[in-house]
Amino acid sequence: MKRLLASAIVLAGLVVGAYWCVGHHVVRTDRGMLVVAKRYLSTSDTFADVRAWSSADFDGHPDLRAALVSGGYEGLLADLKARERQAALDDLKNRAAGMARDVADQVATKAEEVAGAISQTATEVAGQVAQRAEEVAAQVSEKIDETLAGE
Repeated sequence: MKRLLASAIVLAGLVVGAYWCVGHHVVRTDRGMLVVAKRYLSTSDTFADVRAWSSADFDGHPDLRAALVSGGYEGLLADLKARERQAALDDLKNRAAGMARDVADQVATKAEEVAGAISQTATEVAGQVAQRAEEVAAQVSEKIDETLAGE
């Protein structure tokens, strides 16, 4: 009789435990464990570790998402969206900074090329000016010699 009573108590405990499980979500978050009531009795998402989930993962589990919202945990989902938006903005910022560095490098390279070309042109112009100055000096010297010889 004692065995029958003990078996009935254990069986009743198992039934109550199973009924509780099909009626609740046990959710592990980065802030701890949550227990929220399921909208319908089911075995899906009874235990869920959502610490590494994205918004898309919650979209794949609409009953769990709805249970969290109805249980007053919509802030958990809003925080997740905010973190995802911030991560996307940080990614854009990093990509923009990388692109800016690339453009700055390209501008610096072009500036060096232009400076080199200007330097080369300036050297060529200086050489031409010096040559022309020598020619003019020679002509002036020749004129002076002619003028002095003519006196």
